[in-house]
Amino acid sequence: MLVVACFTGAIAILLRAVVIWLNPATYTDVFAGSNQHASVFVVLFACTIVIPVAFLLMQRERAAVELYRLATIDPLTGLFNRRAFLDLAARALARAPAEIVVRRVDVGPGFLQTRQ
Repeated sequence: MLVVACFTGAIAILLRAVVIWLNPATYTDVFAGSNQHASVFVVLFACTIVIPVAFLLMQRERAAVELYRLATIDPLTGLFNRRAFLDLAARALARAPAEIVVRRVDVGPGFLQTRQ
């Protein structure tokens, strides 16, 4: 919502800057009658629009990464939770089912005699 408000405000400011730039005779106090002043004015307005929007987009990206981390990692152990583990396992099976091999380990009769 904040990004939409920033974009709306940025467009309004940019349109106002274009109107002022196209009518320099009306706004003589802004440019002092020079095209160079008009160009600097538009560039500075563009910078005041681009920098905050870029900052908000960067914060949104950081929040998305943090949300993904909180949804997939157990805070107590730092390991993947059940949902993330099942999701990773499903992706691994879909990608290469031939690479996953289930093996039965036969320890032999000696193991059974020592355990009884």
